[in-house]
Amino acid sequence: MAWAAVALAAAAFVGYSGDAFALGTPSSGPSGTVGPPGKSSVPAPFGALFLGFGTTIAAWLKARLKGSVHIPGIVLILSLVAASLVGATSVQTAFLLSVPAWALCLSRPRRVRWDLESALLLSVIAPILATALALPFVPIFGGLLCLWLFFFTSERPGALVLSTATIFAVASLHQLSALIDPVVQEAFTVGTVGLLNLMGFQASAMGNTIVGLNTTIAVTPICVGMAIIANLTALAAFVSALFVPSKSQLSVFSAMVTVGLLLNFIRIVSISAVGELFVAWNIDSVHDALGWLLAIATYTAMAWLAARSRRTEMAA
Repeated sequence: MAWAAVALAAAAFVGYSGDAFALGTPSSGPSGTVGPPGKSSVPAPFGALFLGFGTTIAAWLKARLKGSVHIPGIVLILSLVAASLVGATSVQTAFLLSVPAWALCLSRPRRVRWDLESALLLSVIAPILATALALPFVPIFGGLLCLWLFFFTSERPGALVLSTATIFAVASLHQLSALIDPVVQEAFTVGTVGLLNLMGFQASAMGNTIVGLNTTIAVTPICVGMAIIANLTALAAFVSALFVPSKSQLSVFSAMVTVGLLLNFIRIVSISAVGELFVAWNIDSVHDALGWLLAIATYTAMAWLAARSRRTEMAA
């Protein structure tokens, strides 16, 4: 039974990772930029995010499923599965919102007397409120889930970390990300141009496009957007909840997210610099290779931060 559950979980997450890899998905960059129409790309450094997520979950399920089934978490996961089946949310958003439930299932927090009843209540109230108020299901469920985490789990740092991941999952909803993504893209573009100019290049920003170099670089939502940031915060929250001591979870989570965003910024700067200095190189291949390298660097940094926090806790 345990192996069957592991296989199903791994298959589901690896299958979903096809969306995160963006395999076969044309880039939105204009012709002549990185990501011309028809290019398949890795939205690094988080392209392998959900593949790594699935591997981590499968490993923990294999080791702990038999003795650590957390019924309230299972109830929340099933409610999100039902919501995605009826079209109330996308599979991607449902998966991101399920991260706190997976963390609860696998980290075995101290039980609270009414946690099962409250999880059932949340699962019922969310669709009723969404229907009655004519509002999208996702923000209603996300808001109730944040309240549930604070009032019905015992560890406040963990509740804050998982609630933050939930808020970013809600923000990745298309209606919201369409408003937020342009701001994030322009911020990364301006920052990249500023650093490039400090390095001696002659670059300028035009919206979300870096111009003035031999290669024009378009910073698209696949490079940096709320969906990518939500993936990063979800993984950081999940790793923190499972592997980091309670009192250090918030600081380690913040460090993981900061490192991930910084690596993504360095990736964009590096691609721009390579496109300027090595015109003969295949910039698309450089884009993908840097993506894989920095995806590995992101995982390595997260693992190091988690391990360091555990060693510090044991030494104290």
